[in-house]
Amino acid sequence: MRPACRRSDRILDPTRHSAEEALRIIRASDGDPGATMTIAGQTFLVFDAERAEGFPGPAGALIGRSRHALAMVFREGALWIGHLRRPDSRSLKLPALRLLGAKASNLPIIEGPEPCRYREENGVGLLEFRFHNGAMSSEDCDTLRKAITRAKARSLPVLVLRVTRIAGRTASISASSRAPTAPPTNPGAI
Repeated sequence: MRPACRRSDRILDPTRHSAEEALRIIRASDGDPGATMTIAGQTFLVFDAERAEGFPGPAGALIGRSRHALAMVFREGALWIGHLRRPDSRSLKLPALRLLGAKASNLPIIEGPEPCRYREENGVGLLEFRFHNGAMSSEDCDTLRKAITRAKARSLPVLVLRVTRIAGRTASISASSRAPTAPPTNPGAI
């Protein structure tokens, strides 16, 4: 049996942790209580992270922003950080750029994680979308609506909407205007 995860085990230091180590800690702490990290001189609880590929820089540096997320360099590698919360008990989990405000507004806009990804498999359209904890802003709803409209324009018999969660688990909803011409090759994913 493993010992309980202490608060001190969830403190991130970009100069000490690799992006992969930090990602494991953030994912293990997601929901509540979050992983603690100092960003731009402020302490936050960190949530909703994913790998950021190909971004060099000194550990701890904020190197860019995309949509609501910011990219931060670690000892090895970088992460996109999507949501933060102040450590006080009454604070809310909010998009990272909203909490950092002016401290992040001068970061360069770079291509980051896309909340909606579309692909086709054996005549079936698969639209995956990822919004942290299922919470969607009006901008996120509009992004999803536009992605569905583009996918429907492909005129495939079946469009499957897949909610991709942090640990890679998915939940699916399928909509069909007519019977599919061929079943998908990976029935477990639909």
